[in-house]
Amino acid sequence: MDFGAFLADSLRLMEAEIPHLYGRLAATLGRRDVRVQVDGPAFHIRSDGNHVRIVDPGESPSVELTTTGRDILSLLDAESTLLASALADRLRLRGRADELVVFHDALMVYLGAAVRAPGFVGLRDRFRSEVEE
Repeated sequence: MDFGAFLADSLRLMEAEIPHLYGRLAATLGRRDVRVQVDGPAFHIRSDGNHVRIVDPGESPSVELTTTGRDILSLLDAESTLLASALADRLRLRGRADELVVFHDALMVYLGAAVRAPGFVGLRDRFRSEVEE
């Protein structure tokens, strides 16, 4: 399972299991595109303020994130923070300061929602098995 598939599945899971936090994630992102590249081809996370979807790269993104699956797992497992990972050069973020703040806030909502979604653990474990192969 690549990260794009993992993220798409986790967003569907959140929307079904904890819709109020999914709504908060979409509202936090507002109308933004975020370019994400994790161990493979890039994709965009697109929010319209109500829904968050994974789409092919298109519009100019507000934020760009480049990292590895291992570093994503480090964030999911609360072994690292976004700031610590960026300072250690394990991930790269690019965007205006105000856009990076919004991305950080949205990531905190996503991570908080992930630990509350009953189906998330199995999904994360499937992603982990792919990363650790």
